[in-house]
Amino acid sequence: MESQMPNSNTSKITLLGYATDLGGACPGNELGPQQIIDSPLMQSIDKLIGKYQYLYPEGKAHGLSALPLLHEINKRLAVATEQLTRAKKDFVVLGGDHSSAIGTWSGVSTGLAKEGDLGLIWFDAHMDSHTPETTPSGNIHGMPLAALLGHGDTSLTHLLTPNPKLKPEHVCLIGIRSFEAAEKELLDRLKVRIFTMQEIKERGLEIVLSEALSIATSNTAGFGISFDLDAIDPLEAPGVSTPAPDGLSTLSLYTALKAWNNHPLLTGLEIAEFNPTFDIKAQTETIIFELIHSLYSPPRTKQINPTAE
Repeated sequence: MESQMPNSNTSKITLLGYATDLGGACPGNELGPQQIIDSPLMQSIDKLIGKYQYLYPEGKAHGLSALPLLHEINKRLAVATEQLTRAKKDFVVLGGDHSSAIGTWSGVSTGLAKEGDLGLIWFDAHMDSHTPETTPSGNIHGMPLAALLGHGDTSLTHLLTPNPKLKPEHVCLIGIRSFEAAEKELLDRLKVRIFTMQEIKERGLEIVLSEALSIATSNTAGFGISFDLDAIDPLEAPGVSTPAPDGLSTLSLYTALKAWNNHPLLTGLEIAEFNPTFDIKAQTETIIFELIHSLYSPPRTKQINPTAE
């Protein structure tokens, strides 16, 4: 379903609602996009938003049995983000569980391919880098980054094109503090840069984000941000399905993200794992609007990265 927000025009941000919880084991993530669209806080970003579109799965399943359904909905999401990327249009994907990243960034990578590679900055408490062979839970929301790097089931790794959508040297993770040995082994072997919460505490978030931006924009045509809300401390963002204590603070996050406001190489933003059934007094809901406002207000102009090969 595609609709127009009031005061919309073609230069504004498209919202893509990934309304599914099939990738995880906790109901409620599928309610996130509708909660955001219906929120009274929408008026705070109304001038930024144009079209919005909901994507729903065509069935119900969980664990590895959800692979066919998640392939189908992520293919639709990938087609949408590929078209927006080719047209140089901004978008925000609203999750839904973090399996959305497979579709979101497969589309952007394919859309950018003629210009160069895609860089990706992944905010998360977890690494999301399992494969069907290593997963302890079978939940596909724990696999999207591995799939984008070319590891896992071909229904996920071959979305739109058979090649990996990301090169390890253009990817970094921020806020990591909960993971299994197998996914860490994969990322270490690929030499993906991981900024743990311990390192962030020692060095400061602004320094870490500066280094992360350099990784994602060096020899790329643009970069994206995939933001799992459980990267934030659950005391501030309770509305998530898999909270992990001792996360990022919103105060330091908003301050640090000012450096990325209106960045001409930002291809899109994805905000995943919002579960409104666990939210308290709209704390997490408010964070989503603050993230969008921090990165996209006021409007900006895109360009091709002059350092891209």
